[in-house]
This record gives sequence, C-alpha cells and structure tokens, in this order.
Amino acid sequence: MHIVLDDTAMAAAGRGNALASRLIHRAHA
Repeated sequence: MHIVLDDTAMAAAGRGNALASRLIHRAHA
C-alpha cells in the first residue's frame, strides 16, 4: 500500500473510510 496523501486527501479519506467501513460491516454482517 502506497500512502502519499496531503491533508485534504487525508481528511476526505478519513470521512470516506468511516462511511465505507460501516457500510461494508453491514454488508458482510
């Protein structure tokens, strides 16, 4: 995994990850 993110990308990824992980968790539950 190559992680090269600026602050904006980090913030967007963080928010997207929170939503995605909840959805994924639900889908696989």
